[in-house]
Amino acid sequence: MNDFRPPYPQQPYPPQPPYQYGVVQPRNGIGTAGFVLGLVGLVFSVIPFVGVIAWPLVIVGLVLSIIGSSRAHKGWASNGGLAAAGIACSAIGLGICVLMATAFGNAFGDREPTRGASSAGPTTTASAVPTTTSAPSPVRSSAEAAPVTEPEPGTVADGKYEVGVDIEPGQYKTAGPPEDSVMELCFWSRTSDDSGDFNAIIASEMVPGPGSVTVKAGEFVKFNGGCTWKATT
Repeated sequence: MNDFRPPYPQQPYPPQPPYQYGVVQPRNGIGTAGFVLGLVGLVFSVIPFVGVIAWPLVIVGLVLSIIGSSRAHKGWASNGGLAAAGIACSAIGLGICVLMATAFGNAFGDREPTRGASSAGPTTTASAVPTTTSAPSPVRSSAEAAPVTEPEPGTVADGKYEVGVDIEPGQYKTAGPPEDSVMELCFWSRTSDDSGDFNAIIASEMVPGPGSVTVKAGEFVKFNGGCTWKATT
């Protein structure tokens, strides 16, 4: 006799949840653009004269980086770290732009005519060239009429000088800015005349520490930053 057994009833499988694909966040294009603009603006901000193009770059870069960082924080975009780096680069670049603008404003803000350049005619005292053994007298505008402390003999303080008339030509050195300096920079600018025009600039430099400059007869030189410059020859 055959052993007949009914088949086992088929057990239903439990329903399977749908496959969950990873959610890919959209790229943070705004944050990336802000980082690129901020980085480029930071590079240009430290270049004298050329740094004027850094202003729009760092400002736009800062705005885009802030927007990109906000989007990443809300989960709407990725690359939050890149956007944060853009904020840092743009902020530093903007600070350098402000510092450079302040320094150049102080350097070229004095447009008063100096001795020997008056419209009333040539001066009659230009025949004697002072030596470096006596303190030079800087040409000052009416806004700078306040009494100042005269530098030591053979040294030059802040001011505008006509080389060959106010100071002798040659090399001048500085040990750097004083300890109480606000900007911590020594600035010099050589110009072909005292007009204050941009085209008259021969050369200029911001010196964060010890430095030197060589001036020639017939040109003008201006010092800023509260530094003391001493003639070497």
